[in-house]
Amino acid sequence: MKKIPVLMDCDPGHDDAMAIILALSSEKLNVLGITSACGNQTIEKTTKNARSVCEFLGRRDIPIAQGRKAPLLTPIYTAGIAHGDSGIDGPELPEPVAPMQEMSAVEFMAQQLEKSDTPIVIVPTGPLTNVATLILCYPHLIEKIDKIVLMGGSIVSGCSGRGASEFNIMVDPYAADIVYTSGIPIVMMGLDVTNYTTIGFDEKEKFRETGQVGTLIADFADFFGRGFEMIGWCGVPVHDACTIAYLIDPTIFELKEMHVEIDLTGEFTMGSTVADCHGVEGKEPNVSVGISSDRDRFIELMLDACKKYEKGEEKMFKDPVLIDTDGQLDSFWGLVLAKRFLDVKAVTVCGGKNNNPEDAFKNVPGFVKMAGLSCSVSKGSERCVLKKKKPVQTHYLPDGKCGLPFPEGQSMDEMPAWDRIYKEAKEAEGNLVVLCYGPMTNLALAIFKYPDICELIKKVVFVGGSYDFGDVSAVVEANMATDPEAARAVFQSGIRMEMYGYNVELKSALANSEIGQIVHGANGPYTTAFAMSGMSHKPGEPIYYGPAIATLGLATPEIFTYERHNIFIETKSDICRGRVVPLTMYTPLGHPKDTKVAMDLDKKLYIEIMKETLDEYEKID
Repeated sequence: MKKIPVLMDCDPGHDDAMAIILALSSEKLNVLGITSACGNQTIEKTTKNARSVCEFLGRRDIPIAQGRKAPLLTPIYTAGIAHGDSGIDGPELPEPVAPMQEMSAVEFMAQQLEKSDTPIVIVPTGPLTNVATLILCYPHLIEKIDKIVLMGGSIVSGCSGRGASEFNIMVDPYAADIVYTSGIPIVMMGLDVTNYTTIGFDEKEKFRETGQVGTLIADFADFFGRGFEMIGWCGVPVHDACTIAYLIDPTIFELKEMHVEIDLTGEFTMGSTVADCHGVEGKEPNVSVGISSDRDRFIELMLDACKKYEKGEEKMFKDPVLIDTDGQLDSFWGLVLAKRFLDVKAVTVCGGKNNNPEDAFKNVPGFVKMAGLSCSVSKGSERCVLKKKKPVQTHYLPDGKCGLPFPEGQSMDEMPAWDRIYKEAKEAEGNLVVLCYGPMTNLALAIFKYPDICELIKKVVFVGGSYDFGDVSAVVEANMATDPEAARAVFQSGIRMEMYGYNVELKSALANSEIGQIVHGANGPYTTAFAMSGMSHKPGEPIYYGPAIATLGLATPEIFTYERHNIFIETKSDICRGRVVPLTMYTPLGHPKDTKVAMDLDKKLYIEIMKETLDEYEKID
């Protein structure tokens, strides 16, 4: 099943938060990012609220960009009386850790539309300021918007303090007019349907019984619903979540095609959505208006979403991952971190960097077993793509194990590595992440054999390359030096790339005192493996863990800083073969800056994660 690509534009807001919870639980939606709007509260508060909700859900991977600080032409108008001073008063949410996008909300939306191969659904659940600005500034991207599914408006009555207008439309009526006259297909979930799509006051305990996320929703309902309960309502309206529910299961709602205009001149009606319900004016319909819902099915959908968050802990929120490794000892600690943070579907092994490839094929099953992973291990190539294997100078002991007590692992899978990569990519339906700890030989062979795999892999995250200097020559890093032709083939495939090179590995290098911090109080086989599995060129030099860095790039990207560059791999030079060449000053036409390059990391957080992981494993052991 192909997921629906979605951009959420919201002003959290309790019901916006519920919409985020529902969206990130769904296997039908691919949430590309969240942008914040000024509405329920100021832009600073709504942005923080969006980040805090994602933090609570363990979804630091969702990009969040801040929107405009005020409506297009009208003064700021907030809804603190309904949502509290923070915009999301009631339950305590964690402080957000993941950084925001440096670009604005409008720039972020434009970027996502520009690079998407399929039209994107935009889901605004607040004032339409950002979406209108997008339409004005990037008219050429309108055709890449599949539709706009919004919460706002009403064909009967309002709730804004102006009797005829609904809050989201009233706050920025000029933005709403731009959106409604854009020609983009619109689905309007207005008060006519959302006021009756409620969590009953007697249903909140059902949500609490599902676990932590359900309890959060019930706590939201406690605060947001206090006013509704006082005036005699039977439940708490979940306005904004109706947009997401519609995308997941449109049959929950009944819609009617109508012509809808925005009143921009009325004294008491400015901001109202004037709907010709019966076609008396003869104008072409421009909006699909929600007029009723199956409330019981909506509640079932929300409860199921809460239950999903309790299954499989935080790993259920991660993309499926295939790890390709060269069997060197440092890959073990990458596998340990992968067990803790990622959903690993398979491990494939490349023997190309080892003096004796059989060592890699023998070692990796034991690494996988000791790390606690339960997945297939497939044997890959013993040589490079175009040239017979020429061992790269490394600083490993010949057996790659340093005498550590790794157990005997399972037998290698009969399926070759390149076939395994393709199989996992097909099953993941475009969501597979390939994490490369060594040369890219196996992945290149998969691309050669299965050209359509380039559309099935979400991205490749790899250890290798360098911005400045190398570890096997002045300017070449070992993984690139081993099989540069394979790396070039992968880079030219069009698959998104994410690079953790020698430059950031060195910045992560741990001195003896820092190693002591991590292993302090721990004693066991994992402690020994950690102390010995790092890399250093000379005894006594700081130790770095390339595979661990790349794994944490997937699990905790917030500890890194990144740049985007256009990357080429040198394959012809005698002295620079395998060099990563970033074109930082000039990007040729047709070659976007499509490689995400880790440039630095938060060393303190890195050490904390490594210590927590080591402590956790030794307790298990």
